[in-house]
Amino acid sequence: EHPEPLPPHPGYIIRNRDKAFGTLETVLWLQEAFDAVRARHPGAPRLRVHDISDRDGGPLHGHRSHQSGRDVDLSLYQRRCGGQPCPMRWVRPGELDAERLWTLFQSWLENDRVEAIFLDYSLQEPLYREARRRGASREELSQWIQYPRGRTHPLGIVRHYPRHRDHAHVRFVCPDTDESCR
Repeated sequence: EHPEPLPPHPGYIIRNRDKAFGTLETVLWLQEAFDAVRARHPGAPRLRVHDISDRDGGPLHGHRSHQSGRDVDLSLYQRRCGGQPCPMRWVRPGELDAERLWTLFQSWLENDRVEAIFLDYSLQEPLYREARRRGASREELSQWIQYPRGRTHPLGIVRHYPRHRDHAHVRFVCPDTDESCR
């Protein structure tokens, strides 16, 4: 209901505007987090926003979710993006720019904006280490990140899902204003 187009932003590029509709909250929370990255990391490369939802919602080709405007696929910050937006490509742990990615995720996690962030387990360790370096408590991290408990452990907002080594899938929480959201 009430689809909002994701507007342009200096922190990201939109792959396909026809698949870049979200709830008002999704759109605002995306912009808010990318503002946080740009404030902490001036000159950060842009990420690619791959898919949110189409204007009418419902099934989106190639996805099991992305129907309600609360799911977003994003490329990952990488150490070398060559002055270009970071591509959606397979990333090794040593190639991940955990500093910038943690800033993005932290904005959502600290404000209870996300229900889940699907990310390959191998990429969670550098993210976990960066969060610890920046002062996240072990208690916070046990709620936020599945690592180091193993890829099959059921807890953690950031958790493993197959085929998420080239992007993160972010599922935002139901906004308080949407009584029909589940």
